[in-house]
Amino acid sequence: MRFIGPAYPLLLAKAGLWKTDPAEMRELAGKAARALSAVAPADCDAAGFQRDFCGMSMRTMPASSMAPSIQEKEVLMMKPYKDTAPKRGDIIVFSSGYYASPDKAVLYVKRLIGLPGEKVELRDGTVFVDGKAFAVAPTDRTMTDLFGKTARILEETTPEGRRYRTSMTDQAVAGQDEAGPFEVPVGYYFVLGDNRHNSVDSRFPDQFGENGFVSAKDVSGKAAIIFVSPDPDRIGALLE
Repeated sequence: MRFIGPAYPLLLAKAGLWKTDPAEMRELAGKAARALSAVAPADCDAAGFQRDFCGMSMRTMPASSMAPSIQEKEVLMMKPYKDTAPKRGDIIVFSSGYYASPDKAVLYVKRLIGLPGEKVELRDGTVFVDGKAFAVAPTDRTMTDLFGKTARILEETTPEGRRYRTSMTDQAVAGQDEAGPFEVPVGYYFVLGDNRHNSVDSRFPDQFGENGFVSAKDVSGKAAIIFVSPDPDRIGALLE
């Protein structure tokens, strides 16, 4: 709180959440601070936090491709991979010069689905990795997508048991629900947006990344928490 408290009202205002009550602002900053404490490196101390958030950094979600997990313009706190490698189900942050010049890379945030050497395929919207299907269960929730369509919110579970929410409308276009198989090269990852019918990702090799894959060297870290959001209830949420 000592470090983020003074700047947090400005971050809230930038996200579109205007609060004039000091007690409310302290409460929201406290939620963010507690979440930061939960994901901070074990060796994080006051000096490291003041210097550079102990290696963590803020990133703004550039689009709605990860809804409902992350909303557009929410500020994420990203945790770098140090002595560990990305795991299936992680929300990874990476840069790519595919849409721009190499010296002006674009920021992306996507869900890691396929690891090096694996075969990924989508059949009727269900993800398969090396022939194993991800379980999909309905929820009682819906959301409105970028184009005003109603999207069903589903719970997807990886073969390892990792759970997270995705969204799908009833009107898929070519390449969204039926795609692959894709052989993930060594040193690369296969990624999807949680907003399955409103995401450009590894399903579209001609439009995304290096033949649709993300190079491991371009991954800067893992999205760990929602640090700032225009929705007060989402502030401090841990990202699964």
